[in-house]
Amino acid sequence: MEECYDFLGTTTPYHKEISPDNRKTVIRQITKLVTGVGVDYHRWPAGVVFRKGEPVTLQDDLVQIKEDAKDFEAQHGRDLGNGWLLNHPLQKMILFRDHLAATKLPGKARKKTKAATAPSSDDDEEEAAAAPPEAKPAKGTLTPETVRAIREVKKRFDEGEIDEATYKETKAGLLNKSAPSLVGRAVRKRFPGSGWFDGIIESVAEDGRCEIAWSDGAVTSMKVSAVAKILKD
Repeated sequence: MEECYDFLGTTTPYHKEISPDNRKTVIRQITKLVTGVGVDYHRWPAGVVFRKGEPVTLQDDLVQIKEDAKDFEAQHGRDLGNGWLLNHPLQKMILFRDHLAATKLPGKARKKTKAATAPSSDDDEEEAAAAPPEAKPAKGTLTPETVRAIREVKKRFDEGEIDEATYKETKAGLLNKSAPSLVGRAVRKRFPGSGWFDGIIESVAEDGRCEIAWSDGAVTSMKVSAVAKILKD
């Protein structure tokens, strides 16, 4: 959990950092999910608990579990906390899983990807910092790092370490990373009857939809084409 907590406090190609208070909230809910205690809510009837006795792991189909959570709320009572009950924690688990898939791959495979000029170290971040800057690839091409990462994820899938859904989602995330990333970009949108709100793009899905966290705590999904019209920078 400590590694996940640190991840939530940093900005990466997969995630925009969140405040310490929000990190504590997310970790509290994730802990309930991964231990199998399950998540209850004061607006639900007594004894109604989401995923009680069903621990959630990073190897599970987290996208489906997130959809199950939406259905569960629709049945028993909507979260009035703007997604911090289940939606945000499960989305953070998805982003953390993608981050680990790209940076914490099996040691044997990672050794093959070390640059000859990099120092002898198991810390990928230190290697990246020490390596000389690379020229940007031509538009429409993948960087060598992305190609290697995709191959390594495919290897994990072939060896049975991850399921097909995880492989496809991770690959999509790596392909999104190779393109000019929208993750972390600021947006501003006017909502009829509510006024203007600022937001941050948290992720881009395989289907081309962006998940945006707004300043009021709400999270919505928009097509990339629509997001392009509300970018602030």
